[in-house]
Amino acid sequence: MSKSFLLILNSIFLLNSSSSIVLDCSFNSNTAYAVLGKVYQCNVQNSLSVNSRDDLVIESGNGAHASLKTNDDVISFQAYNKGAQFFPRGLDKVFKNLRSIYIYLSKIQEVKQIDLKSLPNLIYFDIRESEIRYFEDGIFDFNPNLEVIWLTGNKIFHFDTNVFKNLNKISYLGLTSNVCMNTEVGGNLVEVKALIDSIKVKCFDSEFFEFKEGLKNLEIEEENLKLDNFKNWSEKLQNLEKYFKNSRFSNLNNFNSKFEDLKQKLPILLITFLSQHNSQINTCSTDDGKLSNLTQNFDNLDKNITKLSESFDNFKDQIEELKTIPTTVTKRLHKFEIMQQEFKVKMQSIERKMEEEFAKLDEKITKVIEALNK
Repeated sequence: MSKSFLLILNSIFLLNSSSSIVLDCSFNSNTAYAVLGKVYQCNVQNSLSVNSRDDLVIESGNGAHASLKTNDDVISFQAYNKGAQFFPRGLDKVFKNLRSIYIYLSKIQEVKQIDLKSLPNLIYFDIRESEIRYFEDGIFDFNPNLEVIWLTGNKIFHFDTNVFKNLNKISYLGLTSNVCMNTEVGGNLVEVKALIDSIKVKCFDSEFFEFKEGLKNLEIEEENLKLDNFKNWSEKLQNLEKYFKNSRFSNLNNFNSKFEDLKQKLPILLITFLSQHNSQINTCSTDDGKLSNLTQNFDNLDKNITKLSESFDNFKDQIEELKTIPTTVTKRLHKFEIMQQEFKVKMQSIERKMEEEFAKLDEKITKVIEALNK
């Protein structure tokens, strides 16, 4: 089974919405950025309605430019109290020379590496008075020119330990009024490095790290497509459920969607695996030795499936008790029950094929006995 097929299966059960945003900019020059000097910038005038992180592309930038200016002259993007829930992707498609991003009073909870990957020339990154809660390793891997990072007034409780590993030019770092840090440093590289060391101690949440590693280790890959693994995955999912009772985690959109994705993949992959197993039975020879091995494999398969079914039942009961998971889980559980029914049908098909193989074997033995009697 190819990984592309897994992606197709996954897309059937995930409703991915995409949309475009047309920016309405007021363009002007600004000298408020110390490290940039005078910049030509876009000030967003309309609402910045970024309500999903999937396939968001900013289509174009409208507004009257100053004389002889175009979008290519825009160095800074500024959005003040525009209500964005996710970081606006695609800014580089409109403003190719963007080096500064300033977003103030938004509802953004997280910023990921993919959001910033297309902005290698970014120097000034400023998201204040928003809802950001954590920063992951590698987020700034493609932004080596960053000199200023302001995150004042967010809700940051966790930084992965290597968030700032590639930022050799950073000289301004503001973390005032956050959960784990209330400090800012400006213009002093030595003090910034000392602050980063302090962040690694004060803002590393071990429980959250454990949760992230649990999700990471739960990734379902083609090479792990074995029946024994399904029970292990189910048990791990049960252990991770408890973390969603903590509001710090349940409100993180990325982890919530990833968790739902994993819960959907488990029964889908089970059906796919059984389908493969069924096709293998169809191609088996009636040779005595192979048939004996097939019988033994079927017995082991039946035992594993029985244990897996019990594990799934327990898993379903735990999901029912969770109040923080969206109500859409109910619909997905219904789909899972349908899958279970399909699974039973496939098992019945396997049993019928086994009976046919045994009947052929009996017939073969009868003919041998008749030949010997003659």
